[in-house]
Amino acid sequence: MVTTYTLSHPAPDAGPGDASTVVSPSPLDLVVACGLAAAKVGGTWPSSIVRNDLDYPSVSPDAQGVREVVTRYAECSRCHLSARRTYICNLKGDATSPVAIVGDGPGRDEDARGTPFIGRAGRLQDELFREFGIDPFRLAWLNLVGCRPCDHAIWAESRPPSRVEMLACSERTWMLLCALRPRVVVCLGKEATAMFWDKPPEVWTWHRLAPPDAPDDWVMVGHARHPSYLAKVIGMPSNYKEYAAARTFYGALQQQIDGLTKTAAWRFGLRYLTTFTEPEVDR
Repeated sequence: MVTTYTLSHPAPDAGPGDASTVVSPSPLDLVVACGLAAAKVGGTWPSSIVRNDLDYPSVSPDAQGVREVVTRYAECSRCHLSARRTYICNLKGDATSPVAIVGDGPGRDEDARGTPFIGRAGRLQDELFREFGIDPFRLAWLNLVGCRPCDHAIWAESRPPSRVEMLACSERTWMLLCALRPRVVVCLGKEATAMFWDKPPEVWTWHRLAPPDAPDDWVMVGHARHPSYLAKVIGMPSNYKEYAAARTFYGALQQQIDGLTKTAAWRFGLRYLTTFTEPEVDR
């Protein structure tokens, strides 16, 4: 179980306030949680606190399960990002697909419309799939966190999610994967690989993972470059090497995609949960 505490902090000058999150592998005394948060935001004692116990419930293993997740998190306040979002971004594409594309978090365009991977990076990834013979609308797309990671204000720049934000959103991510039951998972960027590894494997590589108690429920997990990185190197000499690696990587997926079926059940935990032993704070 993970317990989250979302705290609101008033500004001393009566201006816009702040928010912070405490996550813990076990419930905390509220005074302890408030003290941890106050230390993070410079001693400002919170004016309100919302506690959520994450219990990772079962969900229907189909498109209905995705709808259950969307309904469950429609008003999510499990971390401080809830105070900065416009919409929660849960899924794009085909919920019946055996292939899931996992990124880190939505950006500004996604936040404005409530759909992941529709901004510049998402459109570039769509084009990459089309170039390698894969229809992006046949895939299921999700992020580690449903709200746009940014600092303190909705107009701030987007950034990768912090560990606290990933932990606070881990129940939603786990339930989506249980509903989707993907046979293939493409991790876009090193943050997404944290679902499976403590340290990201070499980029543009595939790895077959099988649960010891259910070897037939294997999954193929790939580590690909995040499209935001590729957008930065377009036109640079290094891009030719990246393009060649991407052609081999996505070519392997294209050759197998028509014969793929979903797993019987999603059996993989989120790796970053297993190394979570002490309370953590972020804002």
